[in-house]
Amino acid sequence: MTKLMSIIVGGALGLTLAASVGAGIAVGSNREFNEAQAVSSFTWDLSKNSYNSSSTSSKITWSNSYAKMTSEQNVSKTKANNYIPASGNSYTKTRMYNGFKFTLSSTANYVVTKAVFTTENNSYSTAFKGCTWTNATVTSSGTTVTVTATDSAQPIYALINATISLTKVVVTYDNPSSGFVKLDKSPVYVNTDGDGVTVTATPKNISSPTYSWTTSNSNITLENATSQTVTIKSSSSTAGSATVTLTVGSITKTIAVNIIAPYTVAEAMSEIDTNTYSENKYVSGTICQIDSYNSTYKSITYWISDDGTTTTKMQIYSGKGLNNADFSSMSDIVVGAQVTVFGNIKKYNSTYEVDLNNFQTKYFLKTVTGISISGSLTNTLYSDGGRWNPAGLTVTATHNDNTTLDVTTGVTWSYNPAAPASGVTSVVVTATYEGFTASSSAQSVTVATTPYINGTAYKMFFYNTVKESNYYFTGSMGTGNQQYYGTTSTTKSEGVDVFFENHTGGGQNIYFMNGTTKNYFSVVESSSSGSTHYNFNFAASVPTNPWLYNGNTMVYEVNGVDYTLGTKDSFTTFDAFVATLTSQYAVQFETTDAITAEAFATSFLANMTCDGTGATAPTYASGYSWADFQVLFNQLDSTEQSSLQSATANENGTTVEQAMARYDYVVAKYSYHNFINRTISNSSNRMMGIIDNNSVVLITVVLGLLTVTSFAAFYMLRKRKLD
Repeated sequence: MTKLMSIIVGGALGLTLAASVGAGIAVGSNREFNEAQAVSSFTWDLSKNSYNSSSTSSKITWSNSYAKMTSEQNVSKTKANNYIPASGNSYTKTRMYNGFKFTLSSTANYVVTKAVFTTENNSYSTAFKGCTWTNATVTSSGTTVTVTATDSAQPIYALINATISLTKVVVTYDNPSSGFVKLDKSPVYVNTDGDGVTVTATPKNISSPTYSWTTSNSNITLENATSQTVTIKSSSSTAGSATVTLTVGSITKTIAVNIIAPYTVAEAMSEIDTNTYSENKYVSGTICQIDSYNSTYKSITYWISDDGTTTTKMQIYSGKGLNNADFSSMSDIVVGAQVTVFGNIKKYNSTYEVDLNNFQTKYFLKTVTGISISGSLTNTLYSDGGRWNPAGLTVTATHNDNTTLDVTTGVTWSYNPAAPASGVTSVVVTATYEGFTASSSAQSVTVATTPYINGTAYKMFFYNTVKESNYYFTGSMGTGNQQYYGTTSTTKSEGVDVFFENHTGGGQNIYFMNGTTKNYFSVVESSSSGSTHYNFNFAASVPTNPWLYNGNTMVYEVNGVDYTLGTKDSFTTFDAFVATLTSQYAVQFETTDAITAEAFATSFLANMTCDGTGATAPTYASGYSWADFQVLFNQLDSTEQSSLQSATANENGTTVEQAMARYDYVVAKYSYHNFINRTISNSSNRMMGIIDNNSVVLITVVLGLLTVTSFAAFYMLRKRKLD
């Protein structure tokens, strides 16, 4: 009687690797002061080099040599909007460079708080947008006030088909002698998924100031609402607006708050396609490419996308860090980090971008903080010297944002003991991922002598689920483009007989007879067109490496990687695949003759005996173990397995009933693995027909002697009492 195991050997060539990242501070326009009481203003007409004052500060004199106007080139439009006349297809952006300064001859206590640039044109006055010089620095030294900026000053866009020049600057200033409060930001743009915007109030000439911040919209929350610095946060994912009011004594200040939901990269591109240019937008994505660092402006140009790839990406042009902070080098950001960027969005030539003067409101690099293992080994039956198989175990990574991810396909496995060996009943599996390790509980396993019987004829085949048929290896390789693939037939008799034999040092060889010559199976490495391939092959020489069983597949190692035999998609040829991938059609082995439950029972009774007294464990014939009987059982079809599962345990019954009586006794007495999955019918101390006749005679004599001794003892006690 032979042992057989019908085993699925599956795999597909390929590895799955397997990655994300957002948090920060949203910041509104900086260096812009919101005036308080004692406010005055004047207008400087740049075209006439003069000013018109709405207050008594008519003694201001200008140093016009510091002022400079620059008109930039027209920018082509891709789509018209309401500001563009029907015939127009371009607009002009005008930018003021360097800055200006002026002298306050009447007093040195006036402090300039805002400089607003506007354009004028009677025909298209509604088309112009006033512009706050957001990166301007306003300083006072004696009676001289200087407003400076860099070449990156925010431009003004005249959305018409004519060239419009910047004509006037309106300057607002306060008299600190009367007492006032200055805010470092207004208006404020709050991101719905950001950490909020901090606004600081600076009082002038106010003794013991107290602060009270309130909001007009329940979607806005205020942190530190009685402090000098408040954090304005969105408590909803809904876009909208609000007014935040600060009260300091008798002075009130208001801040316009814009609640903005961030665009995805795809949404930002769609918005640009619709409106060409949109101001004050948030765009969220994953950094997918970093181009350059600008040491002059301390900014980085990089790209973001929705999926972290560079397929559909948006440029972040000359961007700054959180809270508009400077970058020190390109290494300040990394590919894979999640960011939200605030700025104006547009299309420059064919490039979608967040324009100059943008900054991050959120930067988050997702990292692993630990891993864990769950589940149990799917494959519990192994062969001596084979390979452990981690299938059934799941490795979960925990990240610094408390999210989890299944990273099973990306881990490195190790085992204790390192390989299956006779007598091993459990294994501890350890996973390593990004520097973290986790170990499973002890996994119960069974180790057989060999998975397949040496010298027994098998058919090697796979079942194609698309074509719903078995495909048997015929013993030949294809020709032309198919020369690396084994040919098949759906007729079992046309399949070549495949045999196993022990390999020197452990494991097994697989071969078929090509006439009188053994042709051995292996996986070979080849190269073509600069690529390396691994293919199924057979040859007359004995392979260097053995085939090993990993609980599910017969595997062959090449350069430290286990390969097995199979096919993929709807193909019907044999090929080599990475053994850990089981998504393709899998190789199986079956004997040429069917095995019955009675044949199993005969082998079980012939090759396993046990001591009827229960004093010692069962013993096996050479080449057999409890695990080998499990291998033998696995090769039965479901009908034959069911007959063993339901058979009555009877030491005097049929061959199957006698075998099951012995099986039940061993499982009950020694807690052996119940691989037949029977309901055990007897207790561990029940004596069954496995006891030989000599043992029966011996036990009978012993029981008789015990009986005689008992009566004798009783008689002596009774006689002593009567005396």
